[in-house]
Amino acid sequence: MIRTMKTLFTSLLILSNLALLAQDQEPSVLIQRGQHERAADLLHERLRSNALDAASWYWLAQSYIGQEQPVKGLDSMQKASPSLAEDPLFLVAKGQLLLANGRAAEAAPLFSQALDGKNRKNVSLMAAVARAHASTRHGDHAYAIELLEKAIKKNKRNAELHILKGNAYRMMNKGSEAYLAYQDALEADPNSVEANYQLGLIFVTQKNPELYLAYFEKSLQQDPLFAPALYQMYAHYFTLDPAKAIGYYDRYAQLAGSQEENAYAYTDLLYLNKEYGKAIEKAYALLARNSDQPRLYKLLAYSYQGTGDTASALNHMKQYFQMEADSNFVEKDYETMAGLLIASDAPDSAMLYMEKMLAHMEKGEKKQAAYKKIAQLAKSVQDYPAEAKWLGAYYASSPKATNVDLFNWGLAHFRGGNYASADSVFGLYVEKYPEQGFGYYWRAKSNAAIDKEMKDGKAVPHYVKLLEVLTSGKEEANKTWLIEAYAYLAAYETNVNSNYAAAISYFEKLLEQDPANTAAKKYIGVLQDRLASAEGSK
Repeated sequence: MIRTMKTLFTSLLILSNLALLAQDQEPSVLIQRGQHERAADLLHERLRSNALDAASWYWLAQSYIGQEQPVKGLDSMQKASPSLAEDPLFLVAKGQLLLANGRAAEAAPLFSQALDGKNRKNVSLMAAVARAHASTRHGDHAYAIELLEKAIKKNKRNAELHILKGNAYRMMNKGSEAYLAYQDALEADPNSVEANYQLGLIFVTQKNPELYLAYFEKSLQQDPLFAPALYQMYAHYFTLDPAKAIGYYDRYAQLAGSQEENAYAYTDLLYLNKEYGKAIEKAYALLARNSDQPRLYKLLAYSYQGTGDTASALNHMKQYFQMEADSNFVEKDYETMAGLLIASDAPDSAMLYMEKMLAHMEKGEKKQAAYKKIAQLAKSVQDYPAEAKWLGAYYASSPKATNVDLFNWGLAHFRGGNYASADSVFGLYVEKYPEQGFGYYWRAKSNAAIDKEMKDGKAVPHYVKLLEVLTSGKEEANKTWLIEAYAYLAAYETNVNSNYAAAISYFEKLLEQDPANTAAKKYIGVLQDRLASAEGSK
């Protein structure tokens, strides 16, 4: 029953929309609704019947402006009859297209001519010139406001004049003044769809979804066929709720026409809605029309990744990286490529992309997690210097780093043969955790590797300190470390200091830990002989 009611409601909504669509086919209304392509088709049809209709030429110019095709609009204007050259509305239309193309110097005399003489107080023409300036960053926005204030004095209840004034202020980045102008428009016409929409745009720039959604929804309540508000609703829900976004997009695309960009947006939505098969099919169709579209290869890669086809995903991602400009790559691109390479058992290549990803990432927990991930990759290919580099970056940046992270950082340096750096890191470990043996042990190991022949005794103080900690009785001693420390110190006393008594003492302590150690017993015997020989020769 619920499904039936829902279907009935949807059908009624579609019938209502179609009724509205059939009701208003005036090009000016279609343009206000953002239906520029449909308006352009109607206007071309009208001009074929009456090529001297200046109003149709004017609205055709607006349709090209709305489609962001001012160059194409100027080309069309060149085909107009020379007899229209003096028509004020035609002059404004041509001036607006010139202005949109950045040719303000050429546009200015056309506007002046249009408002010359008896037309200088014509509210409609004043509004048209103001619209031309307020619709592009190339316009004189202050002049537009000046014209509109004069026009408003003549017709205060004209909501469109207030809206144009608000648009001019928005071009000047004066949001407060624009807000007041749009409120004036609503006072003049409480049902102004455009005024509510423009108010919504102000709050989009302020990133206030609660307010801008309310204004856009109000616009759509007043006119369900108002495409700009449908687009804004689609844009809002694009990542937040793709399923909801696609509903708004379907309505928008039905009205806005078949622009190429709409097809790309729809393909993106199919991917976001996890309709990977449809997204892949649509992307290939677009590539068949134009293969020079890097973004489609990326979308195909993401879609194939969604289906679990890693090989196809990696292939398309490689094509994307080959085709796209480096300046257009974003963090997610590198992250995806690295993930695909990891899944394809290519950790070395994955590390390269992860490094690039890290260069694009903002500071924070996500970046810290990436440091650990790339360090793990480096460890898997036994690139210990790289592992140490990224573990160090993690430890330096993360307030959550622990003694284990500090230990692993030092160990990576040790495994990579960078013993001096290992000693520094384990020195930090000793400072932070003096009651633990790890720092002393690995400082001793690092210095023993630096001073291989024991000439400088670099490892000795660290082994001595290790023994102090291990024999303090505060925790169970690591037997292996004790044996190693006693053996090293015994060797040092024997070979460097020739202190046989001290060496024997260390070997005896070693035997306390490992009574079956035949080597220690042998060395004790040798050293006792040397000691006796030395005493006998005195």
